[in-house]
Amino acid sequence: MKDEEDKKCPDRLSTEEELFEYQQRAERLAFENKMLRAVLDSMPDNISIKDLKGRYIFDNCRHARFLGATNSSEVVGKTVFDFLPTQIAAKFHAEDLRVLRSGEPVVQSVDEAVDRAGNKVWMSVTKMSLRDEKGELIGLVSTTRDITARKNAEEQLAKYAEELREKNAELEEDLETARELQNALLPQQYPLFPSSALPAASALGFHHFFRPSSGLGGDFFYVFQLSDTVAGFRILNHTRLPMFVSACYLLADIARGELRYANAGHPAPLCVHRAQRSVEPLSLRGSKPGPVLGIFDDAEYHCSSCKLSAGDTLLLFTDGLFEVEGADAQYYDQARLLRSVSQRAGLCAGELCQQLVAEVQQFAVTKDFADDVCLIAVEIDHLMKN
Repeated sequence: MKDEEDKKCPDRLSTEEELFEYQQRAERLAFENKMLRAVLDSMPDNISIKDLKGRYIFDNCRHARFLGATNSSEVVGKTVFDFLPTQIAAKFHAEDLRVLRSGEPVVQSVDEAVDRAGNKVWMSVTKMSLRDEKGELIGLVSTTRDITARKNAEEQLAKYAEELREKNAELEEDLETARELQNALLPQQYPLFPSSALPAASALGFHHFFRPSSGLGGDFFYVFQLSDTVAGFRILNHTRLPMFVSACYLLADIARGELRYANAGHPAPLCVHRAQRSVEPLSLRGSKPGPVLGIFDDAEYHCSSCKLSAGDTLLLFTDGLFEVEGADAQYYDQARLLRSVSQRAGLCAGELCQQLVAEVQQFAVTKDFADDVCLIAVEIDHLMKN
């Protein structure tokens, strides 16, 4: 019976089917809008859409709260002038017009703004024109993010950096003063033996290489005259342990042809015999090496001695001269230093120092010394009579 009625009323059936499809599309669209709204409301950015007259036609809840509204219904239909101070609103509106007229988007522009409470805030702003399916301009999409915390952190970091620069400048001034003092404490000129001799006729000649790795070095040396025939030398090196210093002390008697020395945990000096083209470390002749200075209050340091001859050269140095890393994780160690000096045993003191320094620098992976370096050469030109 119903089929016969349907056949008699096809228009009614068609209308009911269309209505059913319409209701389904409407429900689907409502669900999609609800999901879209949920997604946009969950985003950390302020999102809004304006029409061509600058009126809000959509915004998410975060944007509404930024404007001081409780929900979007309080925002839709109004403009930025209804919520922000005139000067700030005019700036945003002018930027909107530029985007609409030029078609060029604004991407993550950092703008200063004022919130409803009058507090200065910083916003990262992205704006682009909105067009319909026919390509017709219908409005403007704006996405902003509050980056006030980041900007405050950047400003604080910049403040700290400026304070650090000032502190570094002050420290550099202090280091420069310390460098000047250290250089003043180093020998400015060497004594003559005897003191009445001309430089070219002195029984002892001196050469040194001093290179601090930083602004202020931990190495130190000193040469002093005890008499016309006795010279004293000391060299010190600040160790990697705080408050401890390695040291070596030598007395050269060029009248008796004798060298006496004591060692406090310092690299053993070398005695180069030019006539024999040989080199020997200054051993302690069976005595135990003394500890570095600063460990024991009652430490005893034994004195050893050896003969000196005309043409001999004494080499005193700190560990920065041989503890040098080269390519392929190789090290320029004391054994290699001894071989290098042996190969140059026939050179005068000045040339010997110059070639040693050049060889170590060439060996170093950085082509320079990584630690403080102090090298002293004492050349015995001739022995003196008492």
